[in-house]
Formats: sequence, C-alpha cells, structure tokens
Amino acid sequence: YSPTLKKFLRPESTFQLRENDYVLNEEYKFAGNAQAISRNRFLHHTSILWTKPSSENLNLLKYPKRTPTYRNSRSHDDFLCGLSEHLIPNVTKEDFIEELIANVSNAFGTETKLMRGNNDSFDFDDDDDGNDHNDDDDDGDVMCHDRVRTVH
Repeated sequence: YSPTLKKFLRPESTFQLRENDYVLNEEYKFAGNAQAISRNRFLHHTSILWTKPSSENLNLLKYPKRTPTYRNSRSHDDFLCGLSEHLIPNVTKEDFIEELIANVSNAFGTETKLMRGNNDSFDFDDDDDGNDHNDDDDDGDVMCHDRVRTVH
C-alpha cells in the first residue's frame, strides 16, 4: 500500500501499520487487515474506510471488547478517519484502486483484478457454481462492493 499512498497522500499526512491497522497521522485508523494461510494459498484481506461514516452511524456500533493499545479508549468517532480526507485534491476512488492494483501486480508478479458487484455475484472459490463460499455465515453482513483479487 505504501507506493500508492506515497503518490496520493497529502504532504502533511503520514502512513504506518500499527497493531494490524493501517493508520494515518499515527492515531487515526482508516483500514484493517487480516491474513489466512493454508498449504498452497495465502490471502491478505484489507478493508479500507474511504469516507468516514457519520457520527450518528458510528454511535450505533458497540465498543469492541479488544482494542489496540494506541486507541487509548477513544470512541469510534475519535478513532476512525476516511482515507479520502487525507488524499491530495481530485483523487477519485477509481484512481486509487487503479494505482493500487498496478502496484500490487508489479510488487508480487501477479495478475490482479478488481471485481465489482454485490455480494451475491462474487465467486472466489473457483468451482464455477456462482457462490462465494468465503462468507462463511452468509448473513449478508459484508458491505463490500469492490474487491481486488490477486492471482499468482
């Protein structure tokens, strides 16, 4: 993510990885990530907050039982930020995604694709049945409409 962020971040903004979170200006979380490793596969998943939800919506979320140390007991509203707020003017989400895909492909020598659609239209398990078996509980809680897939 660093090359893409270096290109698009405002000069006064800094990026770092803190306790599995992607953070701006040392304290504001804009993304989280997780990994899964099996015998022949590695999956790295990142959820990016492009725009910060309203305070009203953030107040609906429960405070998590486990929090990173750097959170310092702050509310969601004081802890989270949207990435787009820290980018140079006129950078669109599409610009960011296109650059990110190019950088990931170049760094890992992989084919990387952006898949658009709703949760029901993704098929990441490659068995051609049209079902995405990666949403284990299938309760519809995944709100992502853009996914980047890297194939090696």
